[in-house]
Amino acid sequence: MIHDRTISNDASVDKFAEAAISVIQRIDGFNTGGPLNNAVSVFGEEVLVACLTDPELTRSVLRKMGEALLMVDDQMTRPINGSDPASQRMDGGLANCQAAMISPQTYSEVVFPVDRWFREQFNGLWNLHHCGVFHPYAEAYRLLYPSRIDVGRGTDYRATRRSFPHTPISVEVHPLDLTGKTQKEIDVLIAQTVEEAGPLELVVRLWVAEAGIEIPDQTVRDFVTAPARIWG
Repeated sequence: MIHDRTISNDASVDKFAEAAISVIQRIDGFNTGGPLNNAVSVFGEEVLVACLTDPELTRSVLRKMGEALLMVDDQMTRPINGSDPASQRMDGGLANCQAAMISPQTYSEVVFPVDRWFREQFNGLWNLHHCGVFHPYAEAYRLLYPSRIDVGRGTDYRATRRSFPHTPISVEVHPLDLTGKTQKEIDVLIAQTVEEAGPLELVVRLWVAEAGIEIPDQTVRDFVTAPARIWG
């Protein structure tokens, strides 16, 4: 039996859409990641190995993942966000968490051509998320013309700023950098980070991922109130 099951009439999709609407009411939208992130989620780390062993196949897989993401964007994300699915795609983004698992050269040769094609499908603001060490990939990323970049721990912020002199930067602060720190030490960390990634007006966010019980409430309070103490 052949089922007429599409993204527009699937019960699980409807359930996801209801949950997504609830999320959007609490946060400023959401994104679906990117070709590489989703390929690793579906096929596992073998995709990263295939970047070396079969680059042509990997590019083909990534392109298919990108096409699927565009379909999700057109038929689900944009209607949920209140955009007309028939209109030109505007704002978008790319989450490249897995890119740090391959070398900058491999990224440029295998993954970047698909990322560039994916970027070309959008005409508005474009957020680029790379929560690993960012600066070795910066020259390739420049050709994606991001409107904002998210960078991870270990990034050389000064080098990144040289590559993106006018681009707003969002910086990840790792929980290890906060563990056991006094208020004064947290202030020094944040001031130094912003100085290196600055100017101040182009550092749009400092964020912490996966903080657990090792971070006490007082450390959280010291972290979120640090800008007021440092800059008034």
